[in-house]
Amino acid sequence: MFCSSAVLGDYQKFKLNDLCGVYTLQGNNNLYFSSENGAATGMTCNRTIPQGWEYFNWGVTGSIAVLSVDPIDNDKIFFKIYPNPANDSIIVRSLNYEPLSITVYDIYGRLILKTSTDGNNKSVDVNKIPTGIYLMNINSSNATGTVKFLKN
Repeated sequence: MFCSSAVLGDYQKFKLNDLCGVYTLQGNNNLYFSSENGAATGMTCNRTIPQGWEYFNWGVTGSIAVLSVDPIDNDKIFFKIYPNPANDSIIVRSLNYEPLSITVYDIYGRLILKTSTDGNNKSVDVNKIPTGIYLMNINSSNATGTVKFLKN
């Protein structure tokens, strides 16, 4: 990544996605940063789905200064999923009736399916995916969460 801007604007922001220990960086264009050829040309934000070159280990080297921290209210729950484990479908329910973006990854971080809700409930069809453990990333305008689920 290269940045020569003196101020932090939308083009300098990115989202760190934690897929239970597998991290991706997503730019404001909703594309993922890739480290492929990053040493020669810098990391670019042009991948539509995360794969091997788009996964990162996360750590801090040197000194760090925290400029501001947005408080996180861990007592608020914005969505629920059930049943877990699932056989055919999982219901994703928005508790504040706002649209949700739903993305399912396998344990290797490969994109399995992507869908969204209009507001309240969404039945996510998992009937055709193989038995195993999956990660469901759920995003709303107020919250982001990753839920591990088992497909029977």
